[in-house]
Amino acid sequence: MKSQDEKSNYNKGRSLAPEDILKALLDALKNYETSGEKFYDSADLKRLLNISDSTLYRLRKTKSIPFIHFGKKYFYPKSFFDKKAEG
Repeated sequence: MKSQDEKSNYNKGRSLAPEDILKALLDALKNYETSGEKFYDSADLKRLLNISDSTLYRLRKTKSIPFIHFGKKYFYPKSFFDKKAEG
């Protein structure tokens, strides 16, 4: 049977701890915010446009709207929707 140290060494190269993943996500999102660009997530955009999951999926697949796929989440630049709302 493996000792606790051997088990932890075995998993080090295999996967990241959830805390490390969250930290990486937050750091990446902060970098986007510091560039001046703000983003909606999928829930915000569905509420804003009053659309369903399948409609949002279709818009992404047809590349009708810009998006960033980060991990399991999608983010949409607010500037794109602000421009569309203005005219």
